[in-house]
Amino acid sequence: MRARAAGDAALLLEAEGRAGALAAAIRAERLPGVLDAIAGARSVLVITEPGSWALDALAGRVAAVAGTGPDPGGQELIEIPVRYDGPDLAEVASLTGLTAGEVIARHAASEYTVGWLGFSPGFPYLTGLDPALEVPRLAAPRLRVPGGSVAIAGGLAAIYPSESPGGWRLLGRTSVPLWDAGRMPPALLAPGMRVRFRPVSELPVAPTGTPDPAGAHEQASEPGRPGAHGWAGASGISGAHGMPVRGGSHDPEGFASPSTPNPSGSWQAPAVIEVVRPGPLATVQDLGRPGLGHLGVPRSGAADAASLRRANQLAGNPPGAAGLEFTLGRAVLRFSRDALAAVAGAAAPVTLATGPDQAAIAVEPGVAFGVPAGALLRIGVPAAGLRTYLAVRGGIDVPAVLGSRSADLLSRLGPAPLRAGDLLPLGAARPADPTGPGSAGIAGPGGTGIPAPGTAPQPGRAMTAPVELRVLPGPRDDWFVAGAIEVLCSARYVVTPASDRTGLRLDGPALARASDSAGELASEGMVTGALQVPPDGQPILLLADHPVTGGYPVIAVVRSADTGLAAQLRPGQPVRFTLSR
Repeated sequence: MRARAAGDAALLLEAEGRAGALAAAIRAERLPGVLDAIAGARSVLVITEPGSWALDALAGRVAAVAGTGPDPGGQELIEIPVRYDGPDLAEVASLTGLTAGEVIARHAASEYTVGWLGFSPGFPYLTGLDPALEVPRLAAPRLRVPGGSVAIAGGLAAIYPSESPGGWRLLGRTSVPLWDAGRMPPALLAPGMRVRFRPVSELPVAPTGTPDPAGAHEQASEPGRPGAHGWAGASGISGAHGMPVRGGSHDPEGFASPSTPNPSGSWQAPAVIEVVRPGPLATVQDLGRPGLGHLGVPRSGAADAASLRRANQLAGNPPGAAGLEFTLGRAVLRFSRDALAAVAGAAAPVTLATGPDQAAIAVEPGVAFGVPAGALLRIGVPAAGLRTYLAVRGGIDVPAVLGSRSADLLSRLGPAPLRAGDLLPLGAARPADPTGPGSAGIAGPGGTGIPAPGTAPQPGRAMTAPVELRVLPGPRDDWFVAGAIEVLCSARYVVTPASDRTGLRLDGPALARASDSAGELASEGMVTGALQVPPDGQPILLLADHPVTGGYPVIAVVRSADTGLAAQLRPGQPVRFTLSR
C-alpha cells in the first residue's frame, strides 16, 4: 500500500477498492494523535495533530491495519425527485453527443450506490453513472453552487446538500434536504445506500423547518458570479456579507442565532456582550470540529488558530475556548458587566470608552485588559493582516453544534455571522493557569503585560512585499510537468478578490499538468494548506472552511505552522512559496 505525505501532518494512502473499509478500520484503532481517516474514491487521507507522528512511522502503523470488511451502510433505496433544468445540461449534451432529453433519460435510468461522503456535510459521491455521461469537471470551479444541485463529473454523480463552491456539471436540482445537523444521523444518505433519480416538472416543497436546498438556483447559475463565498460575499469586504436572514432560533439555511438559546435550553448564561457593529464580517470561532471529516464535515474553526490560542492564553482561557474573529475590524461591542479580554492576530487599534462622556483609551497590544460594565470596545482596521481575534475570560458560550461553537461558512454549521443587536453570553470563568498570564499580572488599558506578536504580517512591513510560505511537495506533484514545483517556488503569486475562509485563489504563472495526467483525479481527502490546482493552472490555497474532499490535484501543502499566516493575507497581496523538505 503506497503512502504519500500530504504536508507535515497527513498521509494519503492508496486503497484501490477498499477505501471505505480501510478508513473505518483506521478510525476504529483510535491511534493517539490521529484525528480522522477520510475515504476518497481510491484513497484514504489520515490526518494527525501536527508533530504527533513521524509520517514514515505512521505509514508503517496504518499499513498493519486490516481494512478488508465491506464499507458501512445498508442497502436501502432512496428516490430523489429532480427537476432537470441545470445550467450545464446543454453543455453535457454537447460533450457526450447526446440530446438533452437523452442525458436526462440516461441519468434517471441508472441505479446508484453511495460510495462515500465528503466535500461538504452529507455530500454523497454516487457510483453507477452511465459511462456515456462521463464528463470532466469545469476548468475553473464556480464560486457558488446552490444547495440541492444534482451534478455529474468524472464518472460519478452527486447532490450538493448546501450552497458551496464546486466544479461539477449541474444537470438539475432537488428539494430533498440531505443534511440536518439536528437529526441523528445528520446525513440522509450513507455509504452502501442505493439511490434513484426521478424526473419531475415541479419539485415538492421541502418539509417545514428544514433548509430549502434549491432556493437560490437561478441567481447562482452564472459560472463566474461571486456569491456567498466570494470575497465580496462571505468574506464581507465590500457590501453585505451575503449570508441568509435569520428568523427565530435558526435561519433558513441552518445557522443558529447566537443570541437565542437552543431548544433544549442547555445554556442559560446571561448575555454579556452586545454587538453594536460587527464590521465587514465577525464570527464566533473556536478550534473547530476535528474528527468528522468522514461525514463530510470540515474542521473549520479559527482561520488563524495560533492567534486565537494566543488571545485565549492572554485571557486565561483554555486554548479551545470560543472567541470572536473579525475580518478587517471596524467592530463595536458593548459589555453589560465587567470582563477580562485580550486581542491577537492582525494588529488593529483597540480602544475602550468607559462612559458616554469619557474619552476612548487605547488598549496596549499583547496584554489582557479589563473591560468595565457598560464600556464600549472598538476594534479598528488593522494596518496589515486580515483577521483579529478577541478572547474574553469564560469564552463565548453560544450553543455547540457537533461539538464546536465555530461558524462554518461553507457548511452553514454553528452560529450565524454576527449582526448588530446580537447578544453574546459568556461561560463561567476558570481560574487562570498559574503558568499563564495570571502569574505575570493582568494589565488594564495602557498597562503592561505579556507582549507577543501574532501570526499576522506586521504593520511595519509593506503590504507590497511578498509573504513567504513554506511548502512540502505532493501528494500529487507527479500530476504536473517536470519543473512545476520550481515554477511554484520561484514565481510571485497574488491573492485575488475571490478569496475567503474556504481558500485563497491565487493569480500567477499557470502550473501545467503532465501530458499523461490530462484526465480527472478521483476525489480524495484534502488538508488545510493544500495548494489545489484546477485545469486552468491557477492554484487555490485551502483554508479553514475548505471542503473535506476534492478532485483537483494538490501540487504542494503549506506547512502547518504557516497556515495562520496564509489566513492573514489580503486581496492584492503578493505571496511566494519556498520549498521545505
